[in-house]
Amino acid sequence: MEEVRRLKRNEWGQAISLSDRLFRGEGQSSMKTAFPYSFSKALSQSFGAFEDGRLVSFMGLVPAVIRVGEARLDAFLLGQVGTEEAARGKGFASRVMDAVLEHIDRSGASLMLVSGARSLYERAACLSYGHMRKAELDSNWAKAALGGAKGTLLIRPLSAHDWFGMNRLAAGRFVGFDYSLRDLAELIEAEARASCMRHVHRVLVAEREGMLKGFLIYTLPQGGGSARQPEAIEWAGDAGVVSELLASAIERHSLPKLLVSLPGHETDLIERLGGESMTHGEYPGTIHIVDPQRLLAQLEPYWTRRGCSLPGEEQMRTEKGEARGVRLLAEGETMEWTARQWIDYLFCPSREAGGRREIPGWQPAAALPIPLPSPHGLLYV
Repeated sequence: MEEVRRLKRNEWGQAISLSDRLFRGEGQSSMKTAFPYSFSKALSQSFGAFEDGRLVSFMGLVPAVIRVGEARLDAFLLGQVGTEEAARGKGFASRVMDAVLEHIDRSGASLMLVSGARSLYERAACLSYGHMRKAELDSNWAKAALGGAKGTLLIRPLSAHDWFGMNRLAAGRFVGFDYSLRDLAELIEAEARASCMRHVHRVLVAEREGMLKGFLIYTLPQGGGSARQPEAIEWAGDAGVVSELLASAIERHSLPKLLVSLPGHETDLIERLGGESMTHGEYPGTIHIVDPQRLLAQLEPYWTRRGCSLPGEEQMRTEKGEARGVRLLAEGETMEWTARQWIDYLFCPSREAGGRREIPGWQPAAALPIPLPSPHGLLYV
């Protein structure tokens, strides 16, 4: 008998075992350790396909709240997508994806972020999005950055006294995942993305007059088991403080290079780290808009603060269209958008195919593109 559904409490061992076989190698921590929320009995969100009671295909699903300025977006993150070799080619992954999409819609989510890009996701309208800059910082940059610093910051490793300050800094970011104090601690310990690289986490904090002014979470290779360069995972604080933390990490460990991927909205830090000399790219992974009207509604505080309030529903309404696209009705005019066009309109207007589209009665240009946190941070799924 074949069955596709959410996992039950007594089936998580199968999910961990399958994911470890598919994604982990010798010397790497278990997927349960690295991705605790995907295998959480308390959250119980992940889905699988079963043959005669045996799990053969799995998708890890994690709910999260994304802060965008004054708005809060209910979202999901999807990863650990895999099917055991003997069960491939039978359509299990597609059926699990359909069940996931139904579940996240019923849950009230507006977005889903997916850790990868492949045909399975594209068929489900999970598409590339956004704009990032990538910098490779070296020791020469670090020396110059530290030489120009005012010297008023104490840079040191994270201590047991810092969690309130860390939580305050994380919550103060304009864009980010909504972490509790315990989330921060557990996700730093889990080393999700770092463990995939065979790296470990390190944390530096910046202190001035007894107050934390910034933090940096970054990776270092674990022994000699990885050829990957160290990466910055997450940070908080103003651009000057974060720049000094990055330089201090390079100097402290004599790093040849430290990789930093910056969401396009972090303009001050981008300028400090090299601006136009950086490489350009999209966000890693893909995005799925669960419900277009729900997304616009959850963004309402963000629009309002920027003078771009939505027209009333009698003037403008969005619906799910053909092939997971969008049908938009504005001031008596009906517009059909593909999923690609709608994602570009909201998250990367500069690359809209066929030129910039206008919506009658609503001009949200001052609030576009909508900024989002990197999905390759602490809450990497």
